[in-house]
Amino acid sequence: MRKRPGGRPPESEFASLAAEGIDGTTLASGCLPAQRLSEILAAGTDASFALAKLLGEVPRPEHGALLAAANDTSHGALRREVRRALYRLRQAGIVPPAQTTPREPRAAARADTPSETEGWLSHVDGSGDQLVWITKPAGRALFSVSARINDRDGLWELAAVETSKRQFRAQRDGLRDRHGLRLVPVDWRHADALIAAAHARSAPKSGPSYPRLRTRFTTDPCVPLEPPIYRQIPRDAVATELVDVSADLLDAPELRSWLPAPSVLEPYAREILDSRDSPLVLSHHQQGDRLRSIIDRAVRDVYPAEVFAPRLEAMAFYFWQTGRERHARIALAATHALVVGTPAHAVPLLSALLRQGLSPVYETANVAHQEQERGSLIVKPTAPQPGSGARR
Repeated sequence: MRKRPGGRPPESEFASLAAEGIDGTTLASGCLPAQRLSEILAAGTDASFALAKLLGEVPRPEHGALLAAANDTSHGALRREVRRALYRLRQAGIVPPAQTTPREPRAAARADTPSETEGWLSHVDGSGDQLVWITKPAGRALFSVSARINDRDGLWELAAVETSKRQFRAQRDGLRDRHGLRLVPVDWRHADALIAAAHARSAPKSGPSYPRLRTRFTTDPCVPLEPPIYRQIPRDAVATELVDVSADLLDAPELRSWLPAPSVLEPYAREILDSRDSPLVLSHHQQGDRLRSIIDRAVRDVYPAEVFAPRLEAMAFYFWQTGRERHARIALAATHALVVGTPAHAVPLLSALLRQGLSPVYETANVAHQEQERGSLIVKPTAPQPGSGARR
């Protein structure tokens, strides 16, 4: 089996790239952000080698531009892989942008790097928590601000450290590999606005102050930006009809935490059980109407539109940055539906999440209810038997 100098087989490289949600099919679609691909190429990891190889096997003009830029900044075995990929593209008729002498662009890239401030975001979990990072080169190190924000409760945690670029990448990759928490790049000004808004809602009582920390990377006023997804999908291009298939988003692992907690659903499960045992004689149709009424109300209570419209909008950007364009467009369609007043229970994604969470809670409550009913029929030893009379 062919191995590169690091000793790892090529298969492990492609597995690392697949963990990023990237393969030949997604590359051929042309929907992956160039910034994200450039970042993976620059990281110098196993995924970088696999991506360089795939870019050479999928002939697209933008792949030539990415590889040409990587040729100026990569070194060693990775640079050789990049050059092989460039050669394959040229054979396929893709001519990369003209380059100047090799050393001058690399020097220019090094000169530009210290001023580049970057932002990073995680997905939004079911409680509204999100990780937001901002990094700025500080000499040979990185000044890094990390925050955990909540869209209702404000700023939960805030920390700032100086670290090496290698340590930063290792921390980011560790979150992905050990906790399934992937961070995607975003305009740092948007990340700044998110942290500042969370700080304004509620700031930690101890620890660093964000207004003071942000002076390390900017002295400009904080200006809220339009949600970044609209740079990729303009508002007038949102396919509103995709809300009808929004339940397809249930296959996204990031939405598992959007299932309601059992303690939240227990009152609705008990209400369904009580309605079933009602002394009123209801037709099958009436019973169905009562059940739907309870579930629809539960969806509206658990998934308020004013909270989940922004969360779905944020997830649309996250899906886009992780190469899931269809998911992004569906999430935007669901966002639009909630914004224009569509009831939460009429959004299939939210209704499906509620039902999926409610089903095991109802089953547990039903078993407990049946056990209670059986227990009430057990006659205590000292009690007279039902229907029996005293002997004369």
